[in-house]
Amino acid sequence: MYAPERKVRRRLAFYIWGPPGGGKKLQVQHCCKAFGKSVLFADVAVMLLQDKPFAELLDEVLREAILHQTVLCLTNVEALFPDEPDLLARQRLQTVYRGLNGYNGLLFLLAHKHQRLSAELKDRLVLDMELPIPDDEQRRILWESYAEESGFSHPVDWAVFGAKFRFTAGQISRALTLAHGFAAWNGSGDAERQVAAALDVQAGAAQQAGGAIQQAGADKQAGASVEAALYKACYMQVQHGLEKKAARIQPKYAWEDIILPIEQKEQLRQACNQMKYRAMVYGQWGFERKLAYGKGLSMLFAGPPGTGKTMSAQVVAKELQLELYKIDLSQVISKYIGETEKNLHEIFEEARISNAILFFDETDALFGKRSEVKDSHDKYANIETAYLLQKMEEYEGITVLATNLLNNIDEAFIRRISYIIKFPFPDEEHREKIWRSMFPKEAPLGPDVDFKYIATKFPIAGGNIKNIAVSSAFMAADAGSLIGMRHILQAVKYELQKTGKIWNKDDVDMY
Repeated sequence: MYAPERKVRRRLAFYIWGPPGGGKKLQVQHCCKAFGKSVLFADVAVMLLQDKPFAELLDEVLREAILHQTVLCLTNVEALFPDEPDLLARQRLQTVYRGLNGYNGLLFLLAHKHQRLSAELKDRLVLDMELPIPDDEQRRILWESYAEESGFSHPVDWAVFGAKFRFTAGQISRALTLAHGFAAWNGSGDAERQVAAALDVQAGAAQQAGGAIQQAGADKQAGASVEAALYKACYMQVQHGLEKKAARIQPKYAWEDIILPIEQKEQLRQACNQMKYRAMVYGQWGFERKLAYGKGLSMLFAGPPGTGKTMSAQVVAKELQLELYKIDLSQVISKYIGETEKNLHEIFEEARISNAILFFDETDALFGKRSEVKDSHDKYANIETAYLLQKMEEYEGITVLATNLLNNIDEAFIRRISYIIKFPFPDEEHREKIWRSMFPKEAPLGPDVDFKYIATKFPIAGGNIKNIAVSSAFMAADAGSLIGMRHILQAVKYELQKTGKIWNKDDVDMY
């Protein structure tokens, strides 16, 4: 006689994972409220740090959940899965599986990273749910709503912040709280402006126009201060380890500092605009649905040494108010198979957290043309190049590559790069502008300095001009005199000798 198979009622477990601040606990609380149940949170990472054995602590947590008839939620579950698990870690994990399999109540497991748990929790139906970082448009809405709730009155383009910082809701809330504190500390709060306005009213009709202009300037300064406080608060939300394989560059240059042809400057501005209007184009205009990947911004700066490639990277970083990290290739390239890919993975993962600009200088060594496979070295070199292409396309931030020889770059890179900006060797007109820009207004220049003459006589790039300007200033300081032509020409001589170029004494006999 056929006996129908008895249906077993499987218990539920929800595995919710995503970055910190994504609202995992909040989702659990809402769910339990709908069930009319209370919830017991237990932090696995904290339990592992206690002196008492972990198995005893887990038994106590399970007993409390059973006695109080609450829903059990274990947080920071990823602490049970170290990168290199030892025997103790594996035994501890088996203890957790046994305890959770014996627990009959509703279970929530929260983690920052994904782990496969369904195979071990055999008597439970494990529902896997990811809470990812919100997209650009969602982040804009979060910035606006949290700013309104917190009484943030300054006009700010929240779409720009949503595009630049890939934050969770928790990070956005914390950033606004910190920004309030920084702005108040810097004296840019509403109270100060109200006092200034009251003083303007009392000043009388004769001074109203001047007071209005002064107030407008104060408001502008206050707005800049508030925005600076916001950026500072945002950077404090980011904890990354890029310093291990990269050096941070503090941007010092603005648009007026860089001397380039109009076409190149316009290309740089267009590249910056692509980051500024990400939320509008990808979110509001729907282009995100058309792109599975490749939403980041990649730029290739190609040109002779000293033509302004590194300086332009700083200009972009300052314009967008993003951190700039120069990748140390000696810490990336490895002779051991797989190590270069591992290093690149770490760099792009840390950059994803920070949304920093990655600047690869002298990229010929790392981004060179893929060669015909003749031996194992060629094979693995090509794998490294392909892997780098993949990571660049996945990265949603900004990647800047610099090379002295564009012909050495693989064609696959050229095709997939957003902007290729060619930095020409400066002509006489641009060299004269560079010479004039290299000497600060405080520098005591002598009346005999002829920038047009030295720009015509010496065809050198901006990097060399910078070295000469600094060297001539030290010569003049040592002599206790103004910076004159003899100091500049002496510095030119040293710079040409250093680079192996010919010094023609006849060109400077008049000096």
